[in-house]
Amino acid sequence: MQVLIVADSFKESLDAGQVVAAIAAGLNKTQPQLTPQCIPFSDGGEGALNVLEKHAKGALVACETVD
Repeated sequence: MQVLIVADSFKESLDAGQVVAAIAAGLNKTQPQLTPQCIPFSDGGEGALNVLEKHAKGALVACETVD
């Protein structure tokens, strides 16, 4: 059976990737027959660009803005 793990970061502690990895590791220890599918998530705040870079097609483009 597959299990979907979607988690945001734990501010000033773990980024979203580390959170889903920790949950998956705990799940593997207690329920080794399950197959975790991990998706780090962001609510648009801290870490949002890291999540998008890893899981979306495209590229970051830096540009100058005014106001």
